[in-house]
Amino acid sequence: KILDSFNRVRQRVDNLINQIDEHTKRFPPHCCWDKLRGELKELRDVLRKVRKGILSEEENLEIYQIDIGKPDVIAQQVSPVFGDNELQYNTGWNQMSEEDLDENNFHELSHIYGTEDDNTKGEFMNAHTIDNMMREDLKNNISFRFMKLQAEKCCKEESK
Repeated sequence: KILDSFNRVRQRVDNLINQIDEHTKRFPPHCCWDKLRGELKELRDVLRKVRKGILSEEENLEIYQIDIGKPDVIAQQVSPVFGDNELQYNTGWNQMSEEDLDENNFHELSHIYGTEDDNTKGEFMNAHTIDNMMREDLKNNISFRFMKLQAEKCCKEESK
């Protein structure tokens, strides 16, 4: 079930990379778009690493089912002190729908490659901002729509 989910995540990541490429090539070469362009580049880099990690024959990802001790936590990524990255799944994870499991795996895999659970690195480096992209396209992401609107507004104000 986990490997099937990883394959769906990989396919979705490919789709999201294409969406980012399509959107960014249509952005005007104006400085108002630099912030959004830069954040999407960072997201694209993370997505490429997630895809490479899923397909990797060199990297090892250890997967465990344990009682995490927090009933509201489905899974967590554990950064290695020594050794390999680790995903720990709380008991009961296998009761999840495919869609919920995919979104959770996307979230946790993105942590391995640099996302956080806050905006300290930017909107699109927040795993909570991007995990819903397993279900919705980039153009519908609330952060993308807001940042795009800000860039458009900036351009209008500068052209006055």
